[in-house]
Amino acid sequence: MSAVTNSTSTPPGSLLGAEDLEKYGLPYLQSVLTSYRPEAEILFSIAMFSPYLARTFSFSSPKRARARGYPYLTLLAHILSSLFLVTRYHARYVRLRVWPEPETADLLGFSLFFLTSFYIEAYLSKNQLVGARVGFQTAILMHCAVFTATWAMGGDTALFRTSVKLLNWFSWFRLTARVLPVIDRRLRLTKNFGARFELTCIMSTPLALWESGYPNGIPIHMGLVSVLMVAEHAVAAALSSYPDDHLLKKLVLASGYVDFGYLKEKASQSAESKAVGNGDELKVSK
Repeated sequence: MSAVTNSTSTPPGSLLGAEDLEKYGLPYLQSVLTSYRPEAEILFSIAMFSPYLARTFSFSSPKRARARGYPYLTLLAHILSSLFLVTRYHARYVRLRVWPEPETADLLGFSLFFLTSFYIEAYLSKNQLVGARVGFQTAILMHCAVFTATWAMGGDTALFRTSVKLLNWFSWFRLTARVLPVIDRRLRLTKNFGARFELTCIMSTPLALWESGYPNGIPIHMGLVSVLMVAEHAVAAALSSYPDDHLLKKLVLASGYVDFGYLKEKASQSAESKAVGNGDELKVSK
């Protein structure tokens, strides 16, 4: 009687099957990734940032920054503070082997980053399309909120990690901008730059929120975008009757949290009405 062969055993020299890979390969791979997770995250950050850093630093020169409409010193502080925060976090993560807690240096770094973020957005908001303007405003507010919550909860390491990971939006935004023209060739055209920019802002933010692990990030983002769009339109409607030299109107316009498109439309209608009125007066006088 021939011996019964056990079908679950692997003969010597045979290739590992799916069951063997699941039994022997995946746990080992998981163990390696867990042991070297800090180093793996550094490699991921380098892969995310490095393709775009050279172009970004080119904007830090006074000539190119002003040519693109950016405030030079503010932009330079914005770029350097974000790089400082990302580098510092991952260096501490490698050294400690656990998620770091925020320290005073992180508070100062994020304070500078948020101040420059609000200033740059307010500086550019007058000439931005509504989707891009509200999208940037929402991202900045959510980022500021999660870091504030980090300190309010006694230096919560998970929320601090989310705060740092959200800085990767820099890369997600540029990656999305590169991919969109591949998906739709019409977005390569100069005349469609505005649509491409708005789509980039809308599509890249959820990716950054997902990667960072922002609690309920995508629903909050969608809700806040809707609220800001409605609120800024209402504010613009209320301010349209104010004279341009009114202090409140100046402050709101300086903040950028207003529907500039609506205000421009109302101003254009007012100018047309005055022109028609002046024309009628000339006809009557003749």
